[in-house]
Amino acid sequence: MHHDRTAHYDPSIFSVNSLEQAKKVILTPEAGRSTDERWEHETPHICNLIEHQMVIDANSVIVDYGCGVGRIAKELINRHKCHVIGADISPNMRALAASYVRSERFLACSPAMLPMLGVKADVVLAIWVLQHVGLPNTDLAMIEAVMKPASWLFVVNERLQRCVPSNHGWINDGIDIRAMLDKKFIPVADGKLSADVVGTQADRTFWAAYANGKKEWLA
Repeated sequence: MHHDRTAHYDPSIFSVNSLEQAKKVILTPEAGRSTDERWEHETPHICNLIEHQMVIDANSVIVDYGCGVGRIAKELINRHKCHVIGADISPNMRALAASYVRSERFLACSPAMLPMLGVKADVVLAIWVLQHVGLPNTDLAMIEAVMKPASWLFVVNERLQRCVPSNHGWINDGIDIRAMLDKKFIPVADGKLSADVVGTQADRTFWAAYANGKKEWLA
């Protein structure tokens, strides 16, 4: 956070006490869309985009990195009976996720626990999370470490800026997440969220599908 040397990463905003509070943190009102409207319409839209890029079935192992209360995990499990491991830095979010998803095919843990679990994922999701992490290189390394040699990463993120929680409020540290992703993984497809779903916010967003492995794997 080179713009302000006195600022330091402060994840306390993610310390929530209820599902309703969690929803408002996970999906803030944007472009005339309320939190509940975004939750209802954006969740299936993102899951549809994921499904159009990669095959998910009952044998799939998915890591939902920055899972929050598990809104995407719940939708994908309901659709495909897949297995989802949700990773989130907030103990409160993880506790709420267990009761929100309510599935034996879902487990919530801290990101630091992923190496201990020895999980290797077919698909990793990073939905609205990389714009908020304090050390993107560290998080991308953790994501890469849990991916199978031939696997997928699906990202939804702000296109132009970072929104990092700090002791001075939300700040933009200028780090280009898209460039980091394009360097570390193989870009396969990208676009922006539908304006019909997210309104004028669509122009500030991108989704991207990446492959982990060699280009020959995509042939």
